[in-house]
Amino acid sequence: MKTSFLFVVLIFSLGQSAPRSWAGDLFNPSPATLETPGDGASFQRLTVNSGGKTPTEKKLDPAWVNSLADRGEPESYTKENSKDFSYLGMPIGGIGSGEVYLSGDGRLWEWDIFNTRAGGGDGFPVNLGDAYKTPHVVGAANDNQFQSLVAQGFALRTKTSSQVDIRTLDKDGFADVRFRGQYPIGYVEYTDPACPVHVGLEAFSPFNPGSVADSTYPATVLNYTLTNTSGQPVECTLGGWLENGVAPASRSQAPLRLCAKAEKDQGYALIG
Repeated sequence: MKTSFLFVVLIFSLGQSAPRSWAGDLFNPSPATLETPGDGASFQRLTVNSGGKTPTEKKLDPAWVNSLADRGEPESYTKENSKDFSYLGMPIGGIGSGEVYLSGDGRLWEWDIFNTRAGGGDGFPVNLGDAYKTPHVVGAANDNQFQSLVAQGFALRTKTSSQVDIRTLDKDGFADVRFRGQYPIGYVEYTDPACPVHVGLEAFSPFNPGSVADSTYPATVLNYTLTNTSGQPVECTLGGWLENGVAPASRSQAPLRLCAKAEKDQGYALIG
């Protein structure tokens, strides 16, 4: 039996930003009909002279040209086949709405939504990429040097007739964690011989090619699917936590009280 849970994380940039104005139709016209390498017209242009631009016939193998349109198999990364699994990630925030990554084990990390790296009137400094040249470790002294990390995560509680088990949805909570990045969607799978449930995560931000307005929402969608693999009834509870990320710099300079309010209605619950 499969059960799905949908979570939406709103990611708002808290610093100052310029007013939004889109060139829209002027510079982003709707794409014309695309031709694949397997189309007859495309192949003819590749093998015969193209209106004088390339007078030499290329004599390309038709089988090779058609193979360019073949779909390959996506690669999945694990702790075993990737030595850098701890630093594996994929951008998962809306375009222009701040940097958030989906980590290889399904957490949201590398948060930079506070405009702390923009300096003066020159925009971002020339040394972009420092977090990749020298990846920082949670709890280390340079945690907030370039990016602000926000504590976040999910955990799964399972209850069977014989035991209750609680484990975090990350590389520490499950023996086998597999990541597949197919931007703009990231997929993570969690399995463990000691867990009666298989967990699948589909994470993305709204993304509509050709539409700037529809691709810049400050939101990340986390869709979890739980599958009972044990052959017996299992009671499942999926819980999450998210640090209040307001005023990460000034909270240490002046006494502040961070507040959150829960809202609940038919079909959804949220915290703002």
